[in-house]
Amino acid sequence: MQIWDLAGSRRGKIGGSLGFATEEQAAPALAVGGSACWSTKPPGLDEPSCGTASSAGIGTTSGSTPVTDTVKPYSPTETEVFLTCPMLWWYTDKQRWQSRAGWTPNRLIGNAVDAGLKNLWRGGTFAYAIDTAEAAVCKGYVRQDTWTLDDLYSRARQGVVLGANSAQLTGMSIIAVEPRINGRKPDLVLRSSEGLVVDDLKVSLSLDARAQSQRFEEYTHKWQFKDYAYHVQEEFGEPVTQVRVVQVVLSPRRHVPIHSIPMTAAGLTQWHQSAEQVWWLMHRMEQGLLQPWMNLRVCTDIRQHFGRRCEMYEGCHDFEGDTEKFSTIYTQKEMS
Repeated sequence: MQIWDLAGSRRGKIGGSLGFATEEQAAPALAVGGSACWSTKPPGLDEPSCGTASSAGIGTTSGSTPVTDTVKPYSPTETEVFLTCPMLWWYTDKQRWQSRAGWTPNRLIGNAVDAGLKNLWRGGTFAYAIDTAEAAVCKGYVRQDTWTLDDLYSRARQGVVLGANSAQLTGMSIIAVEPRINGRKPDLVLRSSEGLVVDDLKVSLSLDARAQSQRFEEYTHKWQFKDYAYHVQEEFGEPVTQVRVVQVVLSPRRHVPIHSIPMTAAGLTQWHQSAEQVWWLMHRMEQGLLQPWMNLRVCTDIRQHFGRRCEMYEGCHDFEGDTEKFSTIYTQKEMS
C-alpha cells in the first residue's frame, strides 16, 4: 500500500506499515501539550475539533409506540445487552438510565486512537491522523489529579503509531472505512485473496498476556462479530471469510496482536436464524407485549460488567424496580 510522510507526499510501499516506527520519528508533526487543528482536511476525513468537556415503567417507553409486526435487526451492542439481561437492556437502552460513573481515560484513549487511524485508512497523512487523535483527547478530557492532558496526548500518539506500523494491512486492500450498513458501523472492511475481512479495532491502556489470551478466547463467539460478518456479506455480495480483532496494547508491552476468527456461510446462516428469534423477543418487549425479566445469574458476575457488578444492581435489588427512586443514584438521558 502507499505510505505518506509528514508533508503528505508519497514514499512508496512498506509491506503493510505506514512508515513510522517510533513516536519520535513523528515528532515534527506533534504539538506537545496542545493540538493544532488543521484548517483544511482531505475529502472524506473526519474533521478534528477541540472543545472543553466536563465531567417510566416496565413495558412502556416515552411517547406512543404503535404496535407493529415489523421486526428490525437490532444493533449488536443493544442485542448483547439484552442477551446479558433483558431487564438491564430495558432500563439502560429503552428508559435511558445510566450510573453516575466517574471519568476514566480508557474510553477516551480508545476513541482517540480509533479516530486517528480511521482518518489514516481514509487516505489522510500521518500528521493529520495524529492531529485527529489529539483533538479527540482535548475534547473529552476531564481535569483531575491522576492523568494530565500531556500524558493522554502521549498515549494517543503511541496508539496511532502502533496501529499504523502493525501488520494489519499486509496483503489486504481497503474496501470501506466504517461503512454504515443497516444501522451498523464496522471499523474496516478489507479484501484478501480468500474473501472479505472485517476488522474491529480495540485499544487497551494495559493488557498483559494472560488477560489478552482470555479476551481473545471470549471474542471467538462474540455476537457483534457474527452480526458484522453477516451484514457486510449481505451488503457487498461477497463472502466474509474472517473477522479480526486488531488489539492495540499500550502497556506493559507495546504491540498490536491480531486475533482472526474464521467465518463460514453455514455458520452465519445459523447465527441469523437465532438472531431473528432474539430480535422478535426484543421487539415484543418494546411493543409492551412481553415483560422484560431479570437474569439473576449475572447481577454480580464481574466478567459480564467490566470488572464490576451490574450497573443497575441497586435499581433492581435495593429499589426493587421502583423507578421513582432511581434519580437518587442514576441519571436519565433524554429519549431520542
